Amino acid sequence: MTARTARLWQWSVSVLLCAFVAIYARTVAWGEIVQSVRDASAAWIALAVAAFMAGVVVRGVLWWTLLRAVGAPSFSLALRGMVLVTALQSIAVANAGEAGRVALVTRRTGIRVADVLATIAVERLLVTAVHVLMSLVIGFAVPLPPDLARWRVWILAGLVATAGLLGMLVRRSPPGAPQPGRIKQALQRFGSAIRAVSSARRLLVAGSLALIWWVCNAAVFHCAALAVGLPISPGASAIAFMMVSAGSIAHATPGNVGIVQVAYASTAHALGLPTDQAIGVALLAQAVQSVPVMIAALPILPELLAARG
Repeated sequence: MTARTARLWQWSVSVLLCAFVAIYARTVAWGEIVQSVRDASAAWIALAVAAFMAGVVVRGVLWWTLLRAVGAPSFSLALRGMVLVTALQSIAVANAGEAGRVALVTRRTGIRVADVLATIAVERLLVTAVHVLMSLVIGFAVPLPPDLARWRVWILAGLVATAGLLGMLVRRSPPGAPQPGRIKQALQRFGSAIRAVSSARRLLVAGSLALIWWVCNAAVFHCAALAVGLPISPGASAIAFMMVSAGSIAHATPGNVGIVQVAYASTAHALGLPTDQAIGVALLAQAVQSVPVMIAALPILPELLAARG
């Protein structure tokens, strides 16, 4: 698939999803949603913001753990890069915000792009693996309605696949002889960086941090639900967050706006909860995950522009 075809496919999916969200939005009682968000508890919103920002710091530590293996020991740089990418991802599509932290780190440290990309690849794989593992645990520990219980098999398959990928990373195959051609050399450098980053001990530490990050983000949605007054249990809230995260992987709309609300509301409906109120929860949670980190990223943008210059 060429780059042009891939972009065309991506934009086609985005347009279709936006159309679906628009059709779904016509069935929603927006007046009740606005009122529920307006009457939300300020204390619970503050706790949601604290949980989210704590998650950003934890994921910054996670990435720093991997960056140290490729020669970037600055925790401050890793944290700034994580704040930047989190802010950019709240307005970008298809993980385009990742380019921001790559540019920031490579220009500030002189580390090769392949090395930084390797740390990001391992980081995202770890976060995905922990998310699948927690989804599996919650999916079997919490009673689910039939519409959601059928996803257990797919979650188990995802766990097996990610476990296999992690096993391949830990297994350190010796680097081969240099290959001719720029593309082959770039791929070889990327593979060498992956092997350097993915020691068993480092993966264990990073995986534990990914688990804490997962809990922090699940807490954001639960605090938002309590702020709005949605009668949801912690287990059901974790299930709803699991479905939101699964539906948001592709980043098919800017900041996954609309997709988060539809996924959360659909899960709440399957759990027997009011749909309109659930949409208010999703709107509030997404605001918590966007506004504070975008404010925090404002001082970093001049540094990014200077790094690019």
